[in-house]
Amino acid sequence: MNNQKPNTMLYVSLAVNVFLVIIIIMLLFFCFFKADSHAEQKEPYGHETEATEKQEEVTEKKAEGEGVQKEKTDKPAKEEVLKPETENPPQEKVVMFTVAANKKWQFCGIAVTPEMHITIAYEKGKWAMNNDYVDAEGYPGLGLSFARAYPSLTFGALIGQVGINKPFEVGNYCEIDGSGMTGKLALRMNNQDGWTNNYYGSITVKITIYK
Repeated sequence: MNNQKPNTMLYVSLAVNVFLVIIIIMLLFFCFFKADSHAEQKEPYGHETEATEKQEEVTEKKAEGEGVQKEKTDKPAKEEVLKPETENPPQEKVVMFTVAANKKWQFCGIAVTPEMHITIAYEKGKWAMNNDYVDAEGYPGLGLSFARAYPSLTFGALIGQVGINKPFEVGNYCEIDGSGMTGKLALRMNNQDGWTNNYYGSITVKITIYK
């Protein structure tokens, strides 16, 4: 009987120790579980804070971008560089005029003024004395001074006159400066006034007026 009592006490001691170990394990497990639960509860808050910070950062960058854009918009536009005015090109007027061989002075419809510069250029046509046709240069090698209206000028050539100024030879090309003479421009063939019916054909010239 005396040997059974120590055995009973040993079992009781073991049972108590096992119970205490179980209690300690349960406490540790409970503490660990509670701590984990708190961590899980705090984690969303951390994510929310991070998201909020990112949103604030994006908002700040957007505000900065709008500020830069506004600054660019507020900047005054570059002043237009004024190009130096170029001189106005001379105004041109072109008149096509046909001069008949069998007529005296023929007015071209142009009154020469000081600011004008005029060119007269042969375009087409022929005229002749006795069917010997030539252009506006006339008959340079032919004499017949008696057959010319103006003996100092080439026989049969195209000649011109401005107002009451001295007649001049036009030929196939000439230029007139209005500062030197003014008046109505007339043209004709340099032939004898009393024998105009002996001349045939016509010359067309291009008269260009520069102002």
